[in-house]
Amino acid sequence: MSKHSPGPWRVEPGHREGHLRIVGGAGADIADVFAGPNTARLIATAPRLLKELKAVYMATMEYIDREGSCPEVDLVGIEALIREIEGEE
Repeated sequence: MSKHSPGPWRVEPGHREGHLRIVGGAGADIADVFAGPNTARLIATAPRLLKELKAVYMATMEYIDREGSCPEVDLVGIEALIREIEGEE
């Protein structure tokens, strides 16, 4: 499996009119997107989304291994990510 460019990623104005750039943590271009800001924000949150989903997965699996039932997971990070995707942060 190939690795993605490390995050965090952010949205900036694009090089062409109507485009937005997705820029990596070191300032490298990740993507030039001809899409609305909602789509660009969703793409830019991809590294965090993956990290949060992996954490939820691991916590869930560990709990199920121990207890055999569904865990209560701290959803603060996931809720913050959803707000970011929706442009509320």
